[in-house]
Amino acid sequence: MERPNELSWFILVVLFSFSISLGAGHTSDEFGVKEYDDFHQVLHQLQHEALPKNDLATIRGRATELVTLGQAIVKRGVPEGTKSSNVQSFKKELEKFHAALNQYGADAKDGPDDKLKASYEAVHDSFEMLASMLPRKSAHSGLPHRTVIYDGTATEVAISPTESADLWITTTDLQRATRFVIKPQGVCRDELCFPLPKQRKAEFVSKKGAVTWFNLSEFARLIKQPVAADANNGVWYFGPREQEQNRYLASLEAPDFTLPDLNGKFHSLKDFRGKKVLLVTWASW
Repeated sequence: MERPNELSWFILVVLFSFSISLGAGHTSDEFGVKEYDDFHQVLHQLQHEALPKNDLATIRGRATELVTLGQAIVKRGVPEGTKSSNVQSFKKELEKFHAALNQYGADAKDGPDDKLKASYEAVHDSFEMLASMLPRKSAHSGLPHRTVIYDGTATEVAISPTESADLWITTTDLQRATRFVIKPQGVCRDELCFPLPKQRKAEFVSKKGAVTWFNLSEFARLIKQPVAADANNGVWYFGPREQEQNRYLASLEAPDFTLPDLNGKFHSLKDFRGKKVLLVTWASW
């Protein structure tokens, strides 16, 4: 058996750490509550596109939009179906979230970049806490589900009822989880496009009734993207693509990820840049 390289070990560490923490928070990219879905759509772009590039101009420029969406969450209050044991904590976190939004809005107007970044991250962290207490809802009732971790973000997706060793997901979930969409020229995200071999198209795309399914694991093999799966917990982790791996190896900087601790508080690897970090994990086997 081939000996795992350093990247493979890193993927396994993140996968099993995440598997352990599944019960600690809401991991879906779709929350089943409109106000949270709308807010997260903007937050996800800032967190995974603007922040890694230190693009504070975009974080500042979209503050009004994000604050407005956040105020709708505050106005909504505690969603129906929230566990009774979480109601008081939810109310307190809503107050904290409201204060963080106000500070972020003020810093976006005339605050220095360091304060803007800190107040934005406070909004992000508070939202994650609220999301972790939301009642779990499914956008695909009646279908089996899996959790896909892609670009460091976890998304609950429906999988094909047809038994397969591969991960077949709907094209809607493909876009939610990975931001890739199927176009005539291939599978594309922004300016990036991967053509699908014409003679193998059936291995990637399958139409069943009104639903189009996409084989995400076969696509990963096509673009030489490492994958690790935990069948017991229904978690699939997709690592950096080949060109991204080379970037990490060249810089010797581990890719960022965010996971909750035992108390449900979220931590990102980027928070510890410049410090020595020991990742401890375990598995039942």
